[in-house]
Amino acid sequence: MQPNFLEAEYCEQLLSTVRTTPGQPALVLPTNEQHILSPQDDPEHRQTEQLQLPEATTTTINQKLHQLQPTLVNHFNLSLSGMQPLLFYRYTQGSYFRVHCDSSTQPHAPHFLQARQISIIIFLNSPASDPQPGYYSGGSLIFYGLIDPSRWQSHGFPFPAQAGMLVAFHSNIWHEVQTVLSGERYTLVSWYI
Repeated sequence: MQPNFLEAEYCEQLLSTVRTTPGQPALVLPTNEQHILSPQDDPEHRQTEQLQLPEATTTTINQKLHQLQPTLVNHFNLSLSGMQPLLFYRYTQGSYFRVHCDSSTQPHAPHFLQARQISIIIFLNSPASDPQPGYYSGGSLIFYGLIDPSRWQSHGFPFPAQAGMLVAFHSNIWHEVQTVLSGERYTLVSWYI
């Protein structure tokens, strides 16, 4: 976890330029599936929009993520060779992403899923308990399977998100984004391979 990976002011400026940008439905690869589906094919699993980032923004953030790679190599004790493309997601009221993990060891899974080792999420805005402009409620990032023994495996732990914060975790950790109750939740996501 790295608070202020992006400055809050930078996040606000970015969101002010993209809030009205139309999004495309984000794709889904359900558990034990070999083919990626559209949300229309599996609406119960994911309702999220993917937006296009301005090229200059992508370049700036990719540079910061490249600089972070040695820290992640040391922290996770892994050999990382690069990153997959940075993706930009908007969760509007009613949006969610049910329990999933970002990688797969299934031999028939797409190569890009098999290659993922570390997932990163950068929060571009913060949650608030009451509806207010620029914030969202609900939409908690919940992690599962963090504590042994097995009786704790299904217990979820919410992550304390805030604008500009980065969280990195093993891509095989089960997690979800709970339903957004109000406002819009914005995140950047990528995977180190």
